[in-house]
Amino acid sequence: MNLVKLVNLSRLAVEKQERFLKTHYSRKKTLIEIAHVSEKTFEKMYQAAKQLYNEKQYEQAVNGFGFLILINSQSYSSWLGLANSQFFLKHYEEGTFCLCLLLRTKS
Repeated sequence: MNLVKLVNLSRLAVEKQERFLKTHYSRKKTLIEIAHVSEKTFEKMYQAAKQLYNEKQYEQAVNGFGFLILINSQSYSSWLGLANSQFFLKHYEEGTFCLCLLLRTKS
């Protein structure tokens, strides 16, 4: 998948999430807030994804970090884990794209 497709998919996902939130909620919330996932639970899920990464199971780590980002797109550590996993899989465009979004999240 090339970088242009990733950017377009990302933009589409953000637009769909914004439409969903506008339709169902008066104020914007992240999916983690909507699902009432506690910080403790999110941290446990993060640790599970990180364990997969530490065990060099990068495909599974991508899925774990990707899910965490889906429910909380402001999670800096999840973006970093996803980017690093992509690089280890030699998915350099995807990894670079994740780093760009990570920098946007941090600012």
